[in-house]
Amino acid sequence: MSLRRLYRSFATTSSEALKRTALYNYHVNKLKAKMVPFAGYEMPVNYPEGVLQEHLHCRNNASLFDVSHMGQVKITGKDALEFVESIVVGNIAGLKSNHSTLSLILNSHGGIIDDTIVTRFDDHIHMVVNASNKNNDLQHMNGYKSLKFARKDVNIIPFESNSLVALQGPKSAEVLQQVFGLDTSNFYFMTHHEVNLQKLGTKVLISRSGYTGEDGFEISVPSDKIDAFCDLLLANSSVKPAGLGARDSLRLEAGLCLHGNDIDEERNPVEAALMWTVRKTPGLAPFIGYEEVQRATKEGVKQKRVGFLVDETGIVRGGASIMNEQGQTIGTVTSGTFSPILKKGIGMAYVNTEVSKIGTSLVAFQKGRPLKVKVSKMPFVPAKYYRAPELSLIHI
Repeated sequence: MSLRRLYRSFATTSSEALKRTALYNYHVNKLKAKMVPFAGYEMPVNYPEGVLQEHLHCRNNASLFDVSHMGQVKITGKDALEFVESIVVGNIAGLKSNHSTLSLILNSHGGIIDDTIVTRFDDHIHMVVNASNKNNDLQHMNGYKSLKFARKDVNIIPFESNSLVALQGPKSAEVLQQVFGLDTSNFYFMTHHEVNLQKLGTKVLISRSGYTGEDGFEISVPSDKIDAFCDLLLANSSVKPAGLGARDSLRLEAGLCLHGNDIDEERNPVEAALMWTVRKTPGLAPFIGYEEVQRATKEGVKQKRVGFLVDETGIVRGGASIMNEQGQTIGTVTSGTFSPILKKGIGMAYVNTEVSKIGTSLVAFQKGRPLKVKVSKMPFVPAKYYRAPELSLIHI
């Protein structure tokens, strides 16, 4: 992928002034990042070594990503749990304290407003939402609170004092041990831990999770300490910075959705192949969109999200049409890139349900050029999450 095309793919067209994370000057002055507009922020798309090397470094070592543009929300009050179960599809009441799950926020038609990581703590619930959606998410939550929870004890508090970074890759745990003397052997995938980093002189919140398919951590750090935190990590020879370009190719190899591309308010969890996020029990309250999801499950859907491999030289981009071998249009590509690990084109698409079976041969048209593709199992590259022993055979 050319750098010009990469920059264009992340550019936004909003006339609003772009925001900057607390690490903006660090990216520009110290790390010499290429900055682009993304989700209302000026964010690093890549550093001097380039996207390919950043991608490979993450798969083999440890990479540091700035994800401070993401929204962090704290929900408190004695009715917080019931409220959250009303607005997301997951079994939040069934979570142990300090445990997390990927969930979805739906509209009344069952469409996906956003995907979110929800963590249950003893005294509150913490949510991380997508940068481009966080204002809409807060408006949606506050609107539902006013409508259904006006007389109940619920407080929705944007958590803006901390920056958020992700340390991702097979050497991430080793790096935290070397830099901070931190033993993460009992920090399992999708668990959160508050840790006092004496070398930094502050407490941080560490989640063993990420968006790359690798073992890794997302770390919430007070913004006045974030430069020093990054200095300490990047002084380790195993750690290099990585930007949005590598983050996108890594998440696609891992089969992870990008909201606005692979999921949106026009697609429900059945179409998006995300029913594994939907709770099987009634919960404390039916979630918004519950009836529509039940209907789609019972009646079936016309299209489903699938992964595909390109069977010949070439890359298929989002927006490309997909046809069957008879020349009938049966789907649309939502994301596509070159996989540095598989050394071939990969992507996601929505295709008619009858051709969604793994192994089905189809044809994608990239700017008029036909390319043979085959429906493939995801993730394209095996995930390496550090799971608790009892979860080692469970898909999360």
